[in-house]
Amino acid sequence: MTSQKLFRQLSTSIALAATLCASDASAACDFQPLKLIIDQVTDLKTQEGQKFKAQMEDGWNSIRILFDMTPKEVHPQFDNCRHEVDEYLNKIGYPPVH
Repeated sequence: MTSQKLFRQLSTSIALAATLCASDASAACDFQPLKLIIDQVTDLKTQEGQKFKAQMEDGWNSIRILFDMTPKEVHPQFDNCRHEVDEYLNKIGYPPVH
């Protein structure tokens, strides 16, 4: 996958998540848009996925890495869905956040 195609896919997911955040930042967790973002960020076929994996192996906090690799607009949604994000990352093979 080219970086331009990945950027377009990630931008679409981020735009969707940003729209959700803008509509009501205190809303309940809507995990589906975040799942798409997580799947793109953790895709080991991309540079971003390799970076994510390397930082996890170095002991970084997975949600901190996601914050660093995504725009600020989606961070409130990650906060709203912290438990779901942690469980999903655990499900796809990354250790839980401590």
